[in-house]
Amino acid sequence: VNLNWAHFKKTTAVGTTPVSAAVQDKFDVVNVEFGQMINVSEAVSMRFHGGLQFAEISSNDVTANVVAAGTSVNKAKGWGPRFGLDTTYAFGNGFAVFGNGAFTVQKVKTTIAGVTGGHGTDTGHDTKLGVSYTHAMAQGDLSARLAWENTRYTGGQGGDYGWTGMSVG
Repeated sequence: VNLNWAHFKKTTAVGTTPVSAAVQDKFDVVNVEFGQMINVSEAVSMRFHGGLQFAEISSNDVTANVVAAGTSVNKAKGWGPRFGLDTTYAFGNGFAVFGNGAFTVQKVKTTIAGVTGGHGTDTGHDTKLGVSYTHAMAQGDLSARLAWENTRYTGGQGGDYGWTGMSVG
């Protein structure tokens, strides 16, 4: 059983005085997964998993000037099934390369410009490709991972949200 939480929050300032704006992006995802590990060979292992995912994605545009101030909130919040595959090739001495992929389809409730909209469907995927090191200890293993990650969600806000970059864990 795995329980994972991904959190991302970024505020970007735009403009200068007397007119200024800020964009606040927030991304929270919680996964609960059950999986089965299969040893394909001595060096290759695969883990098939399935479970549930909850996601809340929001983007707040805040404008402030001497005449008027306002906030525009776009949000998608929902849950749904998630399934995926993790594959590892071990070189020995604790070093390995891995690839992970997962897909989700969620039922979401949307809010656009502060007005609650309807319900919709949001799809998402997570992919990682990287290297890992595992050190065996008397009471378990100590692991470190470095990966290139791509996460993308589409549909809930009528657009596309995600990121691509390095992942450390």
